[in-house]
Amino acid sequence: MKYAFILAELMAYPLSVVCWVLNVTQSGLHAWRVRAPSKRAKEQASLSKIIRKVFDAHRGRYGAPRIYRVMCERDGDTGSLNRIQALMRAMKLRASVAFSALDRSTRTPRSISASIVRAHVRASTLVLKYFESGLNP
Repeated sequence: MKYAFILAELMAYPLSVVCWVLNVTQSGLHAWRVRAPSKRAKEQASLSKIIRKVFDAHRGRYGAPRIYRVMCERDGDTGSLNRIQALMRAMKLRASVAFSALDRSTRTPRSISASIVRAHVRASTLVLKYFESGLNP
């Protein structure tokens, strides 16, 4: 992370000053620039591509648990759910709510329909009247 910061600050300050302030060597910076990506970085890059494909294939509606399940079924061992969650956070991917689960007028999650509540109240009223009438066996 220090080396990435140094590269960003090279336009404002000389290399020797930035390296001195951060207590790193200039040769370390040059070695970092030509170094190949680590095995972990390569795995994360390939896993990120797979996550993006699955996410796009399901139109952005699958979150990390579902993507993990799809990847396990398709590819076998793909790592852990936590790793997929962390990569999705880093990629700023977040599952969207399906349109059918939203109230079409306000675009907010649906609450219990008023007609369902009215039906429940009517049914409970009928049951109460039945037991009050004394006709029950």
